[in-house]
Amino acid sequence: MCTRFNSPRFLFILTLSSVLLITTLSFAQFSVVSSVPVNGTAGVDTAATFSITFSNTVDTSAHFPFPEDFFINLLLYPDSLIGSPDSITMSPDLKTVYIHNLHLAENTQYLFVVVNAVSQGGDSLDMPASLVFSTGSSLPTGQVSGTVSYPGNTPAGAMVGLFDANPFSEEESDPKVGIVVPAPDGNYTIDYVPAGTYWVVGIKDFYVDRWGEIEIRDGSALGSYDANNDLMPDSVTVSTGSQVSGIDISLSKVFSQTARDPFPMVEASAQSWASDAAAIGLGGDLDETGNSLFWQYGFYSPSLMEERTWIIAGNFMAITPTAWEENDTTALPLNWLNSDTVMTIAEAAGGSNFRQQYSDADSYGFLGYPDFTSKENAKRIETLPAIRLNIKRKISITHALPAGFNYSDTSGHSLNIVIDAVTGEILNTPTTAAPAAQNALAVAQIWASDAKLYAVVELRVLFSLTGFSADGCHAGTIPDVLRRSGLDCT
Repeated sequence: MCTRFNSPRFLFILTLSSVLLITTLSFAQFSVVSSVPVNGTAGVDTAATFSITFSNTVDTSAHFPFPEDFFINLLLYPDSLIGSPDSITMSPDLKTVYIHNLHLAENTQYLFVVVNAVSQGGDSLDMPASLVFSTGSSLPTGQVSGTVSYPGNTPAGAMVGLFDANPFSEEESDPKVGIVVPAPDGNYTIDYVPAGTYWVVGIKDFYVDRWGEIEIRDGSALGSYDANNDLMPDSVTVSTGSQVSGIDISLSKVFSQTARDPFPMVEASAQSWASDAAAIGLGGDLDETGNSLFWQYGFYSPSLMEERTWIIAGNFMAITPTAWEENDTTALPLNWLNSDTVMTIAEAAGGSNFRQQYSDADSYGFLGYPDFTSKENAKRIETLPAIRLNIKRKISITHALPAGFNYSDTSGHSLNIVIDAVTGEILNTPTTAAPAAQNALAVAQIWASDAKLYAVVELRVLFSLTGFSADGCHAGTIPDVLRRSGLDCT
């Protein structure tokens, strides 16, 4: 959901983390009790000294994923920091962090959230602490308010964010402003809202991952503003200086499950939209057991000639009109293997060894019929760090990329395993594809000198390779390359 930060900015964020906080409730064991500047401050000097004070001594040996190995987990929007601080110091009692001469961007409004920290007694923060401030001369006066409910639990500590795009669609979206719900009654008011259109999302017990992005985990809670209860998140428009109220959100618990666990509920919802709606694909981040906190299901209605995507995170469900990420609308067979079964096969076929070798390995599961001939897919694949595989349009489940199992780590290492999702047959020899990449590129460039490799398909002994011309105009498989020099754009 958030903009990723590159390594040079980690230090800047670390610096900011130490200083820019809001006063929160002081009844908990470990909390943020004050900051300089305070929430709602305008005219902050771009090279000012900031301070943040905790209720107890801070454990500076703690490590969080973002900023990398820093002792506070942070969320910052935007990431327009320039320069670096002169120094970072702590008070003698180790409760206050001082950042000296932090260099911020001019005329910029910031949202800063301290997501977590640890006291020397081992306590985590009772709740996140949020702060809005500006290096400009003033802050906007728009306001959004409402109530967050969490049946059977307290909504206190949940963050409510105003996103500039629907975060459940494929659009990039960032939290422009936000607030942490301060009390069990769930009432919240977000001040300093610029004029604009926003999607309102509530999330509790989240963390910020190594890329600087908001992530959920087992036990998190998620909800969005849905005025008419049609499961499609609704936007809120704020005009200059206006006060928008009644923006209520209900949180649902997030937990891990297999792909088939919520599928009957999702399919019933899809067929209430269109009686002929059929699943055409699904995907989710997978752990080693084949469970995921977050599943996406694509459905297509032949009668309406429309696609929709269902988002599932535990008990949370949302629908977006966004088309499924692949262009093929072929319905999945009814007897596709569940994600836990396929994961067992993939782990035995090399996935487990890959995880042991690369401890930071991530995985994403995909089931569907990818279309590798489209120019849109070719451009998208070109930006991804791992190879995608397709076996003559057989259904496959993948880790990290569509059409095949892929295990990948932060250094770009990847292992690809393609599995028939009905029979469980392994359709390729697990490989990193690197040994064949140079040979493939050489052959592809016979067809087009500016061709770039974007997909690899292993057909038992022979590879069927798909190339895409860098001019965005030509595409073809290697057999095509050997027969002709290019494809006409028309």
